[in-house]
Amino acid sequence: PQGLPLVQQQAEAVSQEAEAYGYPMVLGGDFNAEPDAPEIQTMCARWRMLTDREPTFPSEHPTVKIDYLFGFPAENWKLISTEVITTQRSDHLPIVSDVELISPKKK
Repeated sequence: PQGLPLVQQQAEAVSQEAEAYGYPMVLGGDFNAEPDAPEIQTMCARWRMLTDREPTFPSEHPTVKIDYLFGFPAENWKLISTEVITTQRSDHLPIVSDVELISPKKK
């Protein structure tokens, strides 16, 4: 929607594309935004966050969470477990999540 900051518009556009695609999906990456940021909240409106709030950046001494895994649509995903892996192979720490794809309920 017009009037929203660009990053929120992008989050909304990703959600609209996912809805149009019509299949469950997982999206992950560096969103450069902390969990309470408006663009992350926009994602959480229709996607399930498949991580916790553990910091992922910088890898040497992580202090902020800016890396995420999301499942769409939210009601089709269950987070079983999640872990941030300690490594120095990147400036971000990787996330490993065990998730379950849940069949939609019949109407």
